[in-house]
Amino acid sequence: DYAEEYTLADNYFSPVLSTTQPNRLAYLTGYPTQVESDSLVKCVIPFSNTIMYQLNENGISWGYFDYGYSQGQSYPPFPLIAFLGSLNYRSHYFNTSVFLNDLKGNLPSVSWLMFTGGIGTDTHSALDLHPPFNLTEGQINLSKYINAIMESKYWNSTAIFITFDEGGGFYDQVVPPLIYTNVGYSPFLNKLGIYNHSTLGERVPLLIISPFSKEGWINNYSISGYTLLGFIDYNWKLPWLTPIAENSDVQGILQSFNFSLVRQGVILFPQNWTYPLSLQYPIHYGYVATVKDNYSGYILLNQKGYLSEETLDEILKNTISTTTETNSVIYTTSEETNSSLSASNQQTSGRFSLNFSITNILEGIAIVVAVLLIVSKILRKSVKKG
Repeated sequence: DYAEEYTLADNYFSPVLSTTQPNRLAYLTGYPTQVESDSLVKCVIPFSNTIMYQLNENGISWGYFDYGYSQGQSYPPFPLIAFLGSLNYRSHYFNTSVFLNDLKGNLPSVSWLMFTGGIGTDTHSALDLHPPFNLTEGQINLSKYINAIMESKYWNSTAIFITFDEGGGFYDQVVPPLIYTNVGYSPFLNKLGIYNHSTLGERVPLLIISPFSKEGWINNYSISGYTLLGFIDYNWKLPWLTPIAENSDVQGILQSFNFSLVRQGVILFPQNWTYPLSLQYPIHYGYVATVKDNYSGYILLNQKGYLSEETLDEILKNTISTTTETNSVIYTTSEETNSSLSASNQQTSGRFSLNFSITNILEGIAIVVAVLLIVSKILRKSVKKG
């Protein structure tokens, strides 16, 4: 129902082709750390590398709300425990129940909501939508927080991003892009002679819920968990947290918003889930825009003999072709139907420009990473396009 009323990104990749904790760390640092498993025993990453530290240094309020966190406990919630110096910021760590109280008048500009236990395990089944538990329980819990935001004074200046730390599987028919980076790298690619590259993870859903979200709109831009960090920096005009965040196609995620229109929140609860709700407008598909050179690594693998021509052709098949005369973009999906979708240029004007005037910008941000939610407020400031 939320996807039909707001915006769904179907070409959104988790930051790292790995398990839970490496992805959660990358969601906060903006680069692939050298953590290769869920064990954080030998992890030594300075807290100063995180987006939270950047927000703190620039006077922007933030809070990290964990379902299993007990106020006053001797250690930070996972994965923050992995960061050196994270205990110095314990005044920013809360139980998720505090978030509901903050909506009454003390909501931070950026909030993360994690529906797991304080040490990374979920003892209260399904709240993080993790198998093998009943998804409905987690969805009901999530809607409680979304409804509370919609009914608060913060709704008209808030964007909510709901996503997952990683896919939990071993296959996606869409090959994840390789990204160029001089901060963090893949030791496995290094062994193959592909330096300064890292691999994004598998695709996971991203829901964007906001009074400015386009209704029933599918965002096909190639974006990732790093794009959410770039979006935070863009929103508050901060220096880019990392080069990866800077080059993560923030303009692609901005296409999800129409800042000239403020919509009322759609309150959902089990009694009015209709599967589907009636739509005011038909579904609109956005453009697919790949990050510059994000497939160059695969070309290098081919040149070095590690990747066959046939496999490379299959990877590059998921690219876009533009037709100047019709001013449209054709995207061939990689689903079983292998059908084609086309979109006119009424919605967007290209990868690095916006054809609508941005009259509002997020004052806060809410991000939900399957288990994690980040909430932000929206700033009413006029900014230049592009």
